[in-house]
Amino acid sequence: MSITGNLIQVLPGSEHWGDILALDQQFFSRPWTRPQWEDADWDQNLLFAWELLEKPIGFALFFHLPDDPTAHLLKILMVPSERGQGKTVLFWRELAAGLRERGVRDVYLEVEEKNARAISFYQKIGFKKLRELRSYYSDGSDAVSMSLTL
Repeated sequence: MSITGNLIQVLPGSEHWGDILALDQQFFSRPWTRPQWEDADWDQNLLFAWELLEKPIGFALFFHLPDDPTAHLLKILMVPSERGQGKTVLFWRELAAGLRERGVRDVYLEVEEKNARAISFYQKIGFKKLRELRSYYSDGSDAVSMSLTL
């Protein structure tokens, strides 16, 4: 296995399903509940893990309707101990290739306005700011909407 990682698609009940839910709980300020994960329509969601030495160190979740050229990035994570080494950029490149293979041409997302590190990363890989979204999150936090053409 490459030390740079391996992109795999994850489905409910598959080998790394529990690992992804645990990463969500551990590292997201607004993690999904188990029922939210389990009740998601998996015909319209794509979940990918980035594994290193057979262990997920990151994941990305997209909402994507079949045959739609646009995907919505709902969640993306690289565990903090693996950041700053170029792995997240490699992960994104693999994700972009996988999305293009599925006919996706555009990706959009929302990110908390005060999350400067995430916004900087998204801009580094080519996302452009679209607009500010006031009181977007349930706690009243603002967000920034961004988009990328693959």
